[in-house]
Amino acid sequence: MKINEVTEVAIDPKRSNYANNKYSDANKYGQRMQRMIDKDAVEAGFVLDDELWGKVSSLGSMLSEIPDGLAKTPQEAIQKSRMSKEEMAKVGSMMAKFEKWEKSKPTAQADEPEDDEFAAPSDDEIARQADRAARG
Repeated sequence: MKINEVTEVAIDPKRSNYANNKYSDANKYGQRMQRMIDKDAVEAGFVLDDELWGKVSSLGSMLSEIPDGLAKTPQEAIQKSRMSKEEMAKVGSMMAKFEKWEKSKPTAQADEPEDDEFAAPSDDEIARQADRAARG
């Protein structure tokens, strides 16, 4: 067997990590739940009380790890999170608002070097300054 036969693999960048997982929608929803309780979302007004925050965190984590995590199905994750129907309804409406907010949020710009007033001069700049100083 040649090395190129071992290393050549058909990689499709459009394929998701969840392509073969029948719970891929639940996994993605769990990840969105976890993003809803992160710092940026809380600063945008998606605030939950501590008890509900813990339940949302737990449910989001379990959903994103199905079927390999603590829960094997979405129904099992919901049962283990101990969320009431009222809490589920509240979180569901917040998730709908969060998804709209997340889509309207500006995307990150490409990394561009910022002008840094405290940046050290380059070697070329130091050499030019030394030449100017030597000439008087």
